[in-house]
Amino acid sequence: MVPLRLCFGILILFLTLCGSAQVPDRKRQQPKIQLALLVDISGSMDALLNQTKSQFWNTANYLSSAAKQGEKPVVEIALITYGGALDSASQHCRVLTDLTADLDSVAEHLDRIKIGGSYEFCWGAIDHALDKFNWSSQKNDLKLIVIAGNESFNQGRFDPDRIIQKAKKENVMINTIFCSRKDDAEYLSWSNAAKLFSGEFSMIDIQDTIRSKETDMDSKLIEFNDKLNGTYIPYGDDGKIYFERMLKQDRSTKLLGISFFRDRIYYKVSPAFRNPAWDLIDAVDMDSSFLEKIDTLALPKTIRNLAPAQLLEFIRDTQHRRNDYQDAIRMRYERLMKYLGPAKKGLTIDDSIKKILEEQGRRKGFFFSRE
Repeated sequence: MVPLRLCFGILILFLTLCGSAQVPDRKRQQPKIQLALLVDISGSMDALLNQTKSQFWNTANYLSSAAKQGEKPVVEIALITYGGALDSASQHCRVLTDLTADLDSVAEHLDRIKIGGSYEFCWGAIDHALDKFNWSSQKNDLKLIVIAGNESFNQGRFDPDRIIQKAKKENVMINTIFCSRKDDAEYLSWSNAAKLFSGEFSMIDIQDTIRSKETDMDSKLIEFNDKLNGTYIPYGDDGKIYFERMLKQDRSTKLLGISFFRDRIYYKVSPAFRNPAWDLIDAVDMDSSFLEKIDTLALPKTIRNLAPAQLLEFIRDTQHRRNDYQDAIRMRYERLMKYLGPAKKGLTIDDSIKKILEEQGRRKGFFFSRE
């Protein structure tokens, strides 16, 4: 006969093991990078705005290369303009986009910006960004504000201590980019502001030009981008609107120059460019049961009446073609980069943002690839 004490011991051990087996693992949140760009659009900032527009997709590619402990983070960008001819109640700032992973939307708003105004309240723009954006509550996410301009940082009547404390509370790191000649004494106010926030300071010459060297290989890259566009199947009420916006961004970036269009095309084959909210292929790829949930009337007319098996075959075929075009674009882009070699140019806003991401990201365990 088994002693009663031993029975109780076995029972307690059994219950303990069962209880521990039933405790669910807490799902770790996907890491996030949030970057707010604060761009000066006062009368002297044409060159800065042109650089920001033309290099946007290169910056996006760098962001999409990020990893933290082997995991790809969610990347969100927000856009504020300051220095424009707006009312004083807004501190002469305008929020164009909140923090969003929809970078086509950010690029579209960036394209629309016009230069004009003279009130360059840097402290006010930072205060606005801290208040208006939906910052992550996770302490270990990478949360950055990057502000660029060329006049004194200390214009306007503000309480820097209050704004600094607000940034610390939100765990947002403020970084400054001064856009002028190196002998301009105003750079000290920008450098000191970065130090107050424990951020990074950069100085660039916005008059530097960026060369656009066209090659015979570019025509094939563009051809495969056109074929890639043909694999997007917009659905729902707004599907066509988002699809047309994607095409518009292609056209707008191409007008800036072939080197910038290459970056845009390459970004479209990165894992960051996913559009399940309006593209049927991405929606099914992310949710295998999506076709069972969607209303048939939300599908394009050309495939609306297909039998379920035919519709699934169409989607699989389109996905295979997309994968092939993406592989072809990656191969040609990488071959082009090797052929062109390192770009010979002065320090630009794109270089500065990459440096900021690299330095600040390392503190939070994020790493980026420069390849």
